[in-house]
Amino acid sequence: MGVWLRDLPAALTGWGFDVRLVEGWQTRGHGPLLRSPRGVVDHWTATPFTSYAKPFPTAELVKVGRSDLPGPLCNLQIGFGGQVSVVAAGLAYHAGPGNRGVPFTGNSDSIGIECEGDGRAWTPEQIAQYPRVCAALWHWYADVKLSNIVAHYEWTTRKIDINTWPGGMSSFRQAVQAATKGEDWLMALDQKTQDLVAESAGTIDRTFDVKFRSQAVDPETGKQSEWEGWLSEFIVNTNADAFQTRQDVAKLLAATTETNRLLAQLVEQGKTK
Repeated sequence: MGVWLRDLPAALTGWGFDVRLVEGWQTRGHGPLLRSPRGVVDHWTATPFTSYAKPFPTAELVKVGRSDLPGPLCNLQIGFGGQVSVVAAGLAYHAGPGNRGVPFTGNSDSIGIECEGDGRAWTPEQIAQYPRVCAALWHWYADVKLSNIVAHYEWTTRKIDINTWPGGMSSFRQAVQAATKGEDWLMALDQKTQDLVAESAGTIDRTFDVKFRSQAVDPETGKQSEWEGWLSEFIVNTNADAFQTRQDVAKLLAATTETNRLLAQLVEQGKTK
């Protein structure tokens, strides 16, 4: 029966994307996909940067195709400003013959994404949003695995896109994974700041790996306690002690209030006698 990806806008919802629906996207495609998508193939349009004012210079091309290859040529397109265009819900001619060990068939069970540009000058918005778009699809489609989010050159030796992605596709997939964990804020930082954050996190981890000796002194013997524990245990126990202290103080105040009430009652009774 096949699968039409008419839930693509829903898959992108909640991620803060600037989503644009190309007219007719719901029925555009070379028929439906064979089955629910198993993978995502990342491409570039091979056109140089023009301007932010025209974020999708190849919008018509990916929709209708070329003389030698009819469109649609992708399901989603990413603009120069990180905008996301939903082009087609059906099968798109984007992957072509290939595989290289990737466990999906190709066009019939993968989502094709075309990103404007030729890979020589990724815009900051594309760097931020391309992995997040893939993360949204990974999160939404149960059969898509992280390892099945691949560059076109990983699918076939005939192509080179997107081999200029900073850090390579391992870095790209790390950014995808970070986005689904809500950690993509780190990926948006420059490398120097990322290194500083990582170093600080490592310092914190090492601190929690150290055991500390209790500073408590036995009031009867005057000796320092020999108990040792992790920093986390000290924090938890200190919090518990503070909570217990608050509980004890509350009980004491309640008891004092009740004592005062009874004393006042006795005084009043004495006055009436």
